[in-house]
Amino acid sequence: GRERERRTPLCVCLFVSDSLVCHRKEVDVLTDIVSSQLCVGNWKFMEAILALQSTHNRLAGWNGIIAVGHEVALFPVRHGARSSVAPPSLTHTPYLYKWLCKFHTSLLSKFSLYFHNVLSEHASVYDMRHLFSRLDYDYINGFVSIIRQTPAVCMCLIFNANDLRDFKGPEYRLPDSPTPLLTGLQSYPLIIAIPMEYPFVLHKPNVVSLMLERSEHLRTSVAMISQANEKLECMYFVGQVDQRVTLVIISSAMGLERNTKT
Repeated sequence: GRERERRTPLCVCLFVSDSLVCHRKEVDVLTDIVSSQLCVGNWKFMEAILALQSTHNRLAGWNGIIAVGHEVALFPVRHGARSSVAPPSLTHTPYLYKWLCKFHTSLLSKFSLYFHNVLSEHASVYDMRHLFSRLDYDYINGFVSIIRQTPAVCMCLIFNANDLRDFKGPEYRLPDSPTPLLTGLQSYPLIIAIPMEYPFVLHKPNVVSLMLERSEHLRTSVAMISQANEKLECMYFVGQVDQRVTLVIISSAMGLERNTKT
């Protein structure tokens, strides 16, 4: 009996120690993945790459712990005489780990969209297609499909750089490089436009004006706003998809009329 009493504290200490280690790993992954989301959403290329890679490394390390059956923090320990020690192996992957992996892959897909123009300057078309085909969702092909199947003639993303003091553009720049002073329409750079050869510059003043007029709605509602432009014979559909990123769909007026009749 005395020998069992001397062993019990050791078992409890080992269990608590393993739990703290796993809990720390969960917190580290969550911290990195939130940092990744902020960097991608603020259009910071190098910071986003480093945060995403750090998240990948931490998830890979966590996966190694799961593979050898040492994951205990997320296992639902039952109350009872034998509940003080976690089972030797898991019969399923922890749900938090699955969720964080899905979150990470969704951020990779978003990264490929937000920094498509930057990546295309340093990789061939073949390499780009190969990399994007491995993602959970290829937004570029998604945009192309929507344009083919609807009256939309252009889909684009606009970044709002207002009140972002350290914004130097999506490309990597040296830390001591001067920060450009953006004013007016320059504060709303184009992230990407599909098709890329579409003359979005003709529509930019109208779109930015619409964004400013309906800024409150865009911040608080998931519903897109629309506005017709008789001069350019088109219709704008605008919706905020990120804190600083706005989706703009330009549709031809004739296409809309045909779509309405059908």
